[in-house]
Amino acid sequence: MLSQYRVIEHARSRRRSFYFNPHRDVLWLSFDCTDQPDYLRDLERCYGKQLNAIESLLVEELEWGETTPVGYSFDYLAPFKGLQTILILFGDNDKDASSDTKEDLDNENNDGECGEDNSEDSDENSDQGSKIEAGGLYACADIVKAEYTEFLKDHEGIAKSIRCMDRSGTFY
Repeated sequence: MLSQYRVIEHARSRRRSFYFNPHRDVLWLSFDCTDQPDYLRDLERCYGKQLNAIESLLVEELEWGETTPVGYSFDYLAPFKGLQTILILFGDNDKDASSDTKEDLDNENNDGECGEDNSEDSDENSDQGSKIEAGGLYACADIVKAEYTEFLKDHEGIAKSIRCMDRSGTFY
């Protein structure tokens, strides 16, 4: 079982090395790597060609949506030459949903953002709210996948496939 894992060694510090199963584990490319270019450069400098072993990478939908598949792929995914699958994560991790009012949630959902909470006040409406949210997430996932498929027609894609999921692990 341990033979499936490989050590991803840090160039300067053994404590920053880690074990990774390239076929099962997913690297989460955080906002730090995309908002601060030095983070991505440091990642490349410290781990080098070992990054080519990573096959699955998770990206926040909010970040993926800020640019085009072409822009995101060339700007952030280039160090991962072995990448097979991009996982787009819907939903906002920074929001504390318990502090949102119904009006806040309604305003967010009317702005057309994918992956936002679509809570309802009463239990009777919660199933309907979940169905509406799931329908919206399926629609958003279809758009993301179609854009990436179009990108693959004109460019050699960094990854072979793109999948979309929410924070509860449901794939769309």
